[in-house]
Amino acid sequence: MEVEIFLLLKESVPQNQWMNNNEELALDFNQVQIYIKEFIQFITSSEIENYQGFYDSSNIKNFIENLEYFKDKYPNPIHRTIQINLSKEAWINWRDSKIQSVDKNYTIFNQEIKDHTFCEIAERKTASEDHNYALINHSAYNLASPISVTINEHDKVEVESLSTVEEIFNWFTQNRIPKRNFHINPKHGENRQDERLIHNELISPLMCSAQEAKILLQTAIGNNRNELFNFDKERNHFIVFKYEGNTPENLYHGYHVPTNSNEVPDWIKNKLL
Repeated sequence: MEVEIFLLLKESVPQNQWMNNNEELALDFNQVQIYIKEFIQFITSSEIENYQGFYDSSNIKNFIENLEYFKDKYPNPIHRTIQINLSKEAWINWRDSKIQSVDKNYTIFNQEIKDHTFCEIAERKTASEDHNYALINHSAYNLASPISVTINEHDKVEVESLSTVEEIFNWFTQNRIPKRNFHINPKHGENRQDERLIHNELISPLMCSAQEAKILLQTAIGNNRNELFNFDKERNHFIVFKYEGNTPENLYHGYHVPTNSNEVPDWIKNKLL
């Protein structure tokens, strides 16, 4: 089981009636920069998650066509910026391992679509129903979530569509594979209120129950999965989660620290407080 995320951008020549044209970007480089910045946010917002990302090389090429005038403009060459972000290990071109079939009929609202990400994600979800799937919509299409794709006029496949960083974050809290699991580390205890000196090391306490910590873990954030943070409003303390290593159980342990703790990065404090 795994999580598979697909991405679509606007197109210079929309490949079907559901895709949006990017002609307004071709008129304003500032708007191009905003669009690319948002694209980067979509990619980086998921970096601490376990997933396989898929993009469509034809969609990327189509997006660039209207923007030829800006392609080498300093400081952010458009195509290079996209390539750098999609060259990360988590992202691959689905066309390199395409499973949709030219012998099948794919439709949305009874309108045929061909050779498209809509078809690919529907086919993959049909083939591996135990995986979790979502499609990131960077203003690329005008379909509401969930998108419903019909295969051969009888197999209807629904896929969630995510349009903001917040939606992506919330989707992962419910759809991670494997889920984040919390366990008690004896040195931090459970429902403990005081720091304790153990082997000449001052140990911070876990001030809540394991069940409460598990709930806070699901929405914890960080630069990478090895160390995550959340804010425990009930106790007015941050809670720090430490990854236990790459195991099937996806285990974390945790403990509380005060709001002025140097252990919590400033950007985390600004985001959570």
